[in-house]
Amino acid sequence: MGGGAASAAGGAPNDALSRIEALRRELDDLEAELQQASETGELCARRSRRLRERSSQLSEYALEKVVAGDEDAARSALRIKASVRDALHNATQRASANAALASKLEAVIESKQLQLLQRIREARADVERRRGAAAGGGGAAEEGARELRRASSSGGRRRGREGGGGGGAQQGGS
Repeated sequence: MGGGAASAAGGAPNDALSRIEALRRELDDLEAELQQASETGELCARRSRRLRERSSQLSEYALEKVVAGDEDAARSALRIKASVRDALHNATQRASANAALASKLEAVIESKQLQLLQRIREARADVERRRGAAAGGGGAAEEGARELRRASSSGGRRRGREGGGGGGAQQGGS
């Protein structure tokens, strides 16, 4: 009978720990997606700037050719400029879409981080309750508490490093 109680006491912290680990993996995936969206948005924004400059250069070139009397070259430059304008529009749209995605991902990540903290607190409280109930015979509960402390402390350090970088990615993309 005593063995069943010990395994039942050890099962709940392990379930809580597995839920915490699953949430942490989900957060890691979301943070990777945020990083990708931010990088893609920044690349598109840089491409837009280059295309805008190229469009301006083509306008000047077409004007020079008109002044010089070379209408064919001017028409050719204006056709190329139209293509550049289309590419500029697409790059700008893509940059905007990635910025919006990054913003939404940041909101979801913040919510998931709060959920993770809440689950860690709940699991710690549960372990403490079990520890008090076991009154010295709770080896499994103590092991669950150690695993929980390890999971929450490594997650907190990781969140601190990555969380700071994620905010910077948004500021750079805005």
